[in-house]
This record gives sequence, C-alpha cells and structure tokens, in this order.
Amino acid sequence: MATLKEIWAFILSEAGQRLIQNIIAVVALLFAIRGVRNWSRERRDLRRAELAEKTLVASYRAKDAIGFVRSPFGWGGEGATRKRGQNETADQTQALDSAFAPIERLNKASDIFEEVQSLRYSISAAFNPAAARPLSVFMEVRAEIIAACHSKMHDVNQPGPMNDAAIARSERTDAVIWEGYGEPEKIVPRIDQAITDLEKSFRPHVEASFRLARFWRWPNWLSWGKKPMETR
Repeated sequence: MATLKEIWAFILSEAGQRLIQNIIAVVALLFAIRGVRNWSRERRDLRRAELAEKTLVASYRAKDAIGFVRSPFGWGGEGATRKRGQNETADQTQALDSAFAPIERLNKASDIFEEVQSLRYSISAAFNPAAARPLSVFMEVRAEIIAACHSKMHDVNQPGPMNDAAIARSERTDAVIWEGYGEPEKIVPRIDQAITDLEKSFRPHVEASFRLARFWRWPNWLSWGKKPMETR
C-alpha cells in the first residue's frame, strides 16, 4: 500500500498532474452535459406551458363563441349572406334567414375554431391524443349546429304543412341550435365538461411555468438602488 509521501510525490509528478487535469475535464464535461439536459428539459416545460395557456384561452373563446351562436336573440339583417332561391316567398326568406343565422355567426367566429382545430394536433404531439380529446367537443358541437341548421332549412323548403315526424325533427334541431330550447339542455353541459377536463390537464402546466419564471428572476441585489416593480 502506497504511503502518503508516495501519493503526494505522484500528485506532484507530471503523470499525476495529467491525471488531475483529465479528472477535472471529465467532471466539467459531466456538469456541462447535466446543464444542457436541465436546460433542454426546462425549455420543453416552458413550451408545454405556453401551449397549455394557448389551449385554455382558445377553449374559453370557443365556449363564448358557441354561446353567442346559440343565443335565441336575433339582430336585424342576420342571415342576409345566405344565397337566395329564385322562387322564395317572403315568408320562406324570413324562415330560411332565421335558420341560417347561426351558420352566419359561426362563420364570423371561424378563426376561433381554426385555432382549436390546430391546437388539437399540437396538443396530441406535445402531450398525448387523450389530452386533446376535449377540444374535439367544440368542433363536434359546431358541426352539429351546422347540420341542424341545414335540416331546418330543408324542412322550410318542403311544400305543404309539416307532419308529426317533421315537427319532432324540427324540435330536435331547435334544441341543438338554440340554447335553453330543449329540456334538458344537452350542449352546455358538454362544453362545461370539456372546459373542466382541459383545466384539469393544463392548469398545472401554466402554474408551473409561473413558478419557474419566478425561480429564474434576477436576484434582488442586481437591482440595488432601483425601485421594485409593482405587481398589477
């Protein structure tokens, strides 16, 4: 077994110095690799947090848009963008415009639903397809409203009085188109459940990003002599 004097002599020797330099280089490399990995993980977490925040904002906007589309209150001139038929009567025009109004409202909010559709793919890639599933609810409701409006317009164009089957179908479509028409209301609970599911999945990522941002703030001593920023 080497004595302390021999160990010390080896450390001071040229071979010992080279060994120490190699050890220091290896340790520095390990720390550098760990730092890069941590940085990469933090960048990934921040990216996920930004995507989570966008998803929640888009879902709130989509909920408000659907509420506006399904509002039974109308405004003058709604449905005027619908292409008129050649032989429409005045009563048919009024009924068809009324049935087309929700589609017209959806067209005005098209950018919101385009964003929701785009986020479905982004969420599936960054998280998993199950996390994106609640976003599909908004697109499904949108499609159901459009289909119900077309069904309503089809019934208006039918000659003669409506039979019992047509009346029942009209009531079902009205329950889809207009909020509060059907009992029980079926669209609003689906939207609310989608919001709840999205909050459960993405709210923790948003809050974690706030904690990470606070962690990386400059120390107070770097801003010595300056007034602290107020939180508004």
